[in-house]
Amino acid sequence: ANTDDGSCIAVALGCTDPLAFNYDAAANTDDGSCIAVAFGCTDPLAFNYDAAANTDDGSCIAVVLGCTDTTAFNYDASANTDDGSCIPFVFGCTDPLASNYNAAVNVDDGSCIYGGCLDPIATNYDPTVDFDDGSCIYTVISGCMDSIACNYDQFATISDGNCIYALQYYDCNNNCLNDTDSDGVCDELEILGCTDFLACNYDLAATEDDGSCSFASVSSNTITECDIYTWNGIAYNSSGSYTWQGTNAAGCDSIATLNLIIINSITIANNQQVCFGDTYTINGNTYSLSGTYTDIFVSTSGCDSIVNTNLTVLAQLAVTVQSLGNTTFCLGSGVTLTESSFVPPFSLYQWS
Repeated sequence: ANTDDGSCIAVALGCTDPLAFNYDAAANTDDGSCIAVAFGCTDPLAFNYDAAANTDDGSCIAVVLGCTDTTAFNYDASANTDDGSCIPFVFGCTDPLASNYNAAVNVDDGSCIYGGCLDPIATNYDPTVDFDDGSCIYTVISGCMDSIACNYDQFATISDGNCIYALQYYDCNNNCLNDTDSDGVCDELEILGCTDFLACNYDLAATEDDGSCSFASVSSNTITECDIYTWNGIAYNSSGSYTWQGTNAAGCDSIATLNLIIINSITIANNQQVCFGDTYTINGNTYSLSGTYTDIFVSTSGCDSIVNTNLTVLAQLAVTVQSLGNTTFCLGSGVTLTESSFVPPFSLYQWS
C-alpha cells in the first residue's frame, strides 16, 4: 500500500495456540512462548502434588501420616505418608500378674506362667498355678474331716469330732432321697391308708392314699308291690315312706329310704244262675254245679283280682200239659207256647 487508509493494527506478541496453557486471545503475533497444558495435582500440600502440572485436574489426595510398613506392629493401612512411627512386633507375656511379664512386649504369645502355692494342705493352695513359688501358708483349722458328713470342711486340718450326718432316707437339707410322688414323705416312710377325713375309715397316720376310703351311703328306692312288702325283715302292708339306718358293707353308716306303693288285691262277688244241664265258664274254668268258686286274675297293675262266683244251677224243668180248651192241630205240626204267668218255681204256658 502506498496510501495509509487507517487500517493499521499494532503488533501484539503472545501465544496464539488455543490449546496452549498460556493461550492469549489478544495476541496476533505468536512469539513462541506457548506452553503445553500439563494436568495433575497443583496443591503443594497434597500427598500427590505434581510440580510439573500447570492445570489442576481434581486428583489431589490429602496427606495421611502414619506407619506404612506392613511388617510393623502398628502398620496403618490408611496412611500414605510414613511419619517414622513404625514399631516392630515384640512377642512375649503381657499379663502384669504373670511371673514372666515383660512390659516391652506388645503381642502376647501365650507364654505367661504363674507362681503360687501347690501344697494341697496349705490354706492358699492353688492348683491352677504353673509352679510353686514358696508362698504356701499353713494354718491349723479345726472341723469335720468326714467327707460324707453334712458339715464336712475341706479345709479342716484337724478333726473337731463334731461331724453331723443326715437322717436315714434324707439328705443334708432334710430332703427325701426318694420321693416318687413329691409329697415330702420319703418313699420308705409312706404309710398306706385312707387320707380323706370325710371317710368313716379315715387314717390320721396315713401319708399315701391307697383308694380304700369308705363313706356313709344314702339311698332311696321306690317299690310298687301287691298287698304286702317285706323290707329289712319288716312287713309293710300300706303305702308310705320308710327309713332304715344301719351299717353298709364297708362299716360306714347307711341310710336307706323306701318309697312304698301298696296295691291291694281286688275281690269281686260274681252271682250267676244257669239252667239245669248248662255250665258257666270263667277264667278258663267250667262249672256245672251250684256252689261258690274262686278264680284269681292278674290286673293291669300286676296284682291279683279275686272273683268269687256264687253259681246257682236251676232245677230241672218239669212240663205238664193241660188243655184249657178245644184246640185242634195236626200230627207233626208245631205249636207255640207262650208264658201266661210265672209263680216261682213254676211257669204256666199256653198255646195258640
